[in-house]
Amino acid sequence: MKRGTNILIVGAGKGGASLLPILCEDKKVKLLGVVDKDANAPGIKLAKRLKIPVASDYKEIIQKERSALILNLTGKPDVSKDIRGMSGFNGEVIDGESAKFIWNMLKEREKKEKDFRRNIMEQEALNEIGVMLLSAIKIDELLDAILKSALEKTGSPAGSIAMIDEEKNDMYLAAVRGFSPKFSTVARWKIRDSGMTLYIINHRNPVVISDISKEPAFHNPVILSEGIMAIMAIPLVANDKICGILYIDDFKPRKFTVREVKFLRLMAVNATLAIEKARLMEKIEQMAITDELTGLYNHRFFVKSLEEEIERARRYNHHLSLMMSDIDHFKKYNDTYGHLKGDQVLKMVSGVLKEHTRKGDIVARYGGEEFAKVFVETEKGEAVNAVERMREAVEKFRLDLDETGLGSTVTISIGIASFPGDAENMNDLIEKADNALYKAKGEGRNRVCVA
Repeated sequence: MKRGTNILIVGAGKGGASLLPILCEDKKVKLLGVVDKDANAPGIKLAKRLKIPVASDYKEIIQKERSALILNLTGKPDVSKDIRGMSGFNGEVIDGESAKFIWNMLKEREKKEKDFRRNIMEQEALNEIGVMLLSAIKIDELLDAILKSALEKTGSPAGSIAMIDEEKNDMYLAAVRGFSPKFSTVARWKIRDSGMTLYIINHRNPVVISDISKEPAFHNPVILSEGIMAIMAIPLVANDKICGILYIDDFKPRKFTVREVKFLRLMAVNATLAIEKARLMEKIEQMAITDELTGLYNHRFFVKSLEEEIERARRYNHHLSLMMSDIDHFKKYNDTYGHLKGDQVLKMVSGVLKEHTRKGDIVARYGGEEFAKVFVETEKGEAVNAVERMREAVEKFRLDLDETGLGSTVTISIGIASFPGDAENMNDLIEKADNALYKAKGEGRNRVCVA
């Protein structure tokens, strides 16, 4: 079209209504108006919303704009003939197949522009994953960001990411959006032989279910209770192994497009790289603060955490208790059975400590055969009761340290001190707990003493 083309649309049915938005976006076009005898025609209503002049008689506008390009979309040749016969009209009238050709041409251009914009959006989404990969944020934040992006780019109301736990041979819910609170209560599930999860894992490629009601083999209580009707599942593959599954869900039957499947597949590749990077970073960070033999926190991290917890307790007027413990006669185990058996004792004791540690408390290998534990927001009496249970659990444990087959008993001595009752700073608190520990040893070992 020539620059500054003035166009008048005659006929505001479905064709005229479809053409209006396309012409409005073209800066080279000036829409003179939309004409239809029916005031309720869809094109008339749309033109009013777009603030384009409307009329019931095309002659009103043509008499003012005699050189306009008229698009006759009424399907009536008599209308074109009447317009061409108007006195002084020197414009053009396009109708019939010519009008259809222009309409198809504009629709094709609109489609290409939409495809271009969609490509840009998809590339932006992939770039977001790339930024996540470089920044290596916490893995739970990363998974939620990946899921959010996947739902936005596919216009889906809900979805989740489930990761595979190879040690326990099950799946766990790592990220979820758009579902009821009840959905998240099913945090783990076993991979059933005939279930959907195993089918997706074995299939290895994207699995699309447009209508779950037609797939009785994949019905399960969670899917039915949430009202999930359509599912697209994308395996997350790292080093030729599936580490998780990205689920995109809809609450009505839906045919996911080939483009959506391809995009999410490409997104999954980038997401998996980001997940592997984040896992590696977390592993490195964990190694830096963890004792290699016992898996407990190391001395440096423990001291830093204790100092922070004391400051927090001081700020919020909370109590805090510190346990210092020592394996009784540990040198005997090393001298009698060797260092490998001594390591076995250390691992056993640390395992019991882990089992008796609440979320939020901090337990560490303080050095050699000595262990320490911070009981946050815990008064001395409560801490004493907790460590008594811990001491008894260690005493009941039996280790086969020699070839006799008889279980050997291991015991620990424990000292307890509390903040702010026993000390006002970290160094004094450690000293008070240490003194209580030496008191327990001096009184015969295998007991708990308090500062």
